[in-house]
Amino acid sequence: MEYKFNIYSVHSLRENADVVVNYAFSLAEQLINNGSEVLIINGNFFGLSILDDELMQKYDIKISKQTSNLLDFFVDKHLRSKQTVRQFLEESFNFEGGKIHVIDSSLVVKWKPGYYCSTDGIGDNLYNYWYYKLINEISEEFENMSFSDNVSIVLVNMCGVGPFTKNLISRVHDYGPERVHIKLLKSRNSDEPAIDMLTNMMRSELEDDEHCYYQNEYELAQKWKESAGKYIEVVK
Repeated sequence: MEYKFNIYSVHSLRENADVVVNYAFSLAEQLINNGSEVLIINGNFFGLSILDDELMQKYDIKISKQTSNLLDFFVDKHLRSKQTVRQFLEESFNFEGGKIHVIDSSLVVKWKPGYYCSTDGIGDNLYNYWYYKLINEISEEFENMSFSDNVSIVLVNMCGVGPFTKNLISRVHDYGPERVHIKLLKSRNSDEPAIDMLTNMMRSELEDDEHCYYQNEYELAQKWKESAGKYIEVVK
């Protein structure tokens, strides 16, 4: 099956959770108004939940079930117990058109008092690869559930630059520049050097054709080059 979902990757350069979360939900509302079905994924596995009562009241959110915790699923159920992505989504919410669907993530597991998710070892490249591969599978299953050709995945990322961001960019490479929309949230003028560094890193990863061993890989790298970074937007 050929998947068509667009991915909107929202990056905050500072520890300003309220700004990035509100931007992500505002973007999701705009996408729904444009006829898209939307899933927000909290990819920040070093942070806390993004859902709260204020957001629930402000946006038309499909209320998540209690088990919607990406980190808990990834570490305890998917890697260890081989629970499928489809099972996780069906436990997390019942799909409803025109609503914002949310897969949250948190170190704290609210339905297990005193329990928290361990992130031991999750910072290496191999686990990062599996983590973003999982997000890709969740995006595909959400498109299957929606029966729609107009699906948007809004990914809320952790602050900063590092192997997490690099692995994410490697993961979205195969989608092509027409399906990827990267949003860099700028809060002050001093963010410029970090934004330039992040933009250059993303473009060098996506446009690199030195390690393309097949013609289709080379052609895809050329498409990224021709897009000239238009898939990256600095949001002030």
